[in-house]
Amino acid sequence: MRPGVLVGALALAGCHTIIDHPIEEVVGLQLLSSGDVEACAMYDHEDDVPTECCDHSEAFRRVHVDTKGGISDDSGACSGRGGVLAETPLADGGKLLFADSNLARLDADGATLWTVPSPFGHISAASADRDGAIYLARGPQVTRIALADGSALWISELR
Repeated sequence: MRPGVLVGALALAGCHTIIDHPIEEVVGLQLLSSGDVEACAMYDHEDDVPTECCDHSEAFRRVHVDTKGGISDDSGACSGRGGVLAETPLADGGKLLFADSNLARLDADGATLWTVPSPFGHISAASADRDGAIYLARGPQVTRIALADGSALWISELR
């Protein structure tokens, strides 16, 4: 083996070589003034090494999602912890409930306006609502839901 190749192979085997794995979960959705949303996405970050010398940890990055479901990387970092949401408030005083793999929209008085199957089963993040829609996430997926009837306008998979 050539010395340059050997040095390169040894450098790649060290604990300083980083491999970023696919997104595990969206842990936050921040509605932007444009109507787009900024997703805070958690992914496993591990050192590529054939031994047990290196740590495995979680890292976070931001992903920009536009109103049509297009995605692009954002240079900023973010942090948070995922989980399962039970409900989220709406601007009109109502709320969305997430239970038993369903979404239900309640008005400000608590009356159910509609109930539909959830596109994801459970929800890990929700944005604020605007222009009759709200963004919801689970795992690496983000969807935009129409508040008039609960229909999913699109679903995008973050990478």
